[in-house]
Amino acid sequence: MARYGRFKQKRDDSPLVTLALVIDEEGFPKANKVLPVSEPDTLKTFLESYKKDLQKRQPLFTDLPTVVMDAGIPTDKNLKLLFGEGFHCITVSRVRPRAEPEGDLLVIRKKKNATVEVKKINEAGKVLLYCRSTGRANNERGMKSSFQRHFE
Repeated sequence: MARYGRFKQKRDDSPLVTLALVIDEEGFPKANKVLPVSEPDTLKTFLESYKKDLQKRQPLFTDLPTVVMDAGIPTDKNLKLLFGEGFHCITVSRVRPRAEPEGDLLVIRKKKNATVEVKKINEAGKVLLYCRSTGRANNERGMKSSFQRHFE
């Protein structure tokens, strides 16, 4: 099942698999499945087998769990699939907003070298959490500067 694929860390020396893990509110594992590496396409396979298993184990519960995904999974196709199957989800957005939201941002973390600010935005039936991190911005500036130096 393991295949070579695209690493976020730009490595290509090891084959990959995808681990789908279901945890409860306390963080205890409830189900898992190892899937092929093609992340965006593995969701449908997992949801089908998980729903069948859930119906056998919990026939009294009608609410489906909330799906939490990293940025590699939530393509438009997968989000339509999730919502069509009745799931809710929490995910990292694959697109950045064109402009910073209006109004004050709430400071949720302040350290010597970094501040994290957030703002809740209700948009087209979705709840978005806009985050701004000075630490992340500094890191991205450093990566861009390094890339420019190498290019030059």
